[in-house]
Amino acid sequence: MDVPLQAPPQLANRASLAGDDSHSILAYKNDQGFPVIKVRQNTTGTWDPDEPVRDPTGAPTQAIGAGSSPGILEATFRNGTRTLLAVFPETEQGLLRLFTQDPATGRWVRSPWRMTEEASIGRPALAFKPIAAADSPLPGRLFILSMRRSPTGNNIVRERTLVAVGLAPNATLTIADEDHDNVWFFGNGVDLLFEDGVDSNLRAAIATALVEKDVPQPHKVVLRPKADGIADLMQRNWNDWEGLGVDLCRVLNGSVGGNLRCPDWPFP
Repeated sequence: MDVPLQAPPQLANRASLAGDDSHSILAYKNDQGFPVIKVRQNTTGTWDPDEPVRDPTGAPTQAIGAGSSPGILEATFRNGTRTLLAVFPETEQGLLRLFTQDPATGRWVRSPWRMTEEASIGRPALAFKPIAAADSPLPGRLFILSMRRSPTGNNIVRERTLVAVGLAPNATLTIADEDHDNVWFFGNGVDLLFEDGVDSNLRAAIATALVEKDVPQPHKVVLRPKADGIADLMQRNWNDWEGLGVDLCRVLNGSVGGNLRCPDWPFP
């Protein structure tokens, strides 16, 4: 069922949606370039007034770059707290910056989990995976997918992951970044999904904009059901000496007229 907004916002670029069964949270960039939050109470079906994103002093945060949009996520940390996270691509370059909302004041503060302030374009996507281990220094596994802004339009798909450096309780939390696939994996849009209790792996959808030998390729939407790099392939110890031994025996067997008994090939 479509539920219209009481006062439709003047939206610029793409919107981002988060929330749960009780409420929905919309993040968007208004026509002045500033991020705005709008909350819908699902129990009543009504939308709260627009909430301009403000820093701890009450001042508006920086404007978002042209062609960029905010990404938002509501995550449940391992200690049970519900936390609102957002990536605001600030300045004209769309520099990626991670923020958290103070639930007491509604103000937004820079996250202590610092990440590379890379020039980006489009809307960053966020997802969060719980961690069951009670001794983990991580509150959960945060994933961010984005596109690095390029003057040529070849925007590389990039990924970031919250990691712990060192051992608990002295581990330092930081956000590692890398190319999602490779330096030639260009995109027009990205999205992430992880449903707790449904998924075992992170899922990603990427609108590609690949180029081969300077020739743009047909655009596709690629679904990656295991986007966090976790695979369920069988792990085994690949012992090269076993294979070398079998091949060596077969060579000798042929030279002596088939009188040697060689072991079976060790690999299925």
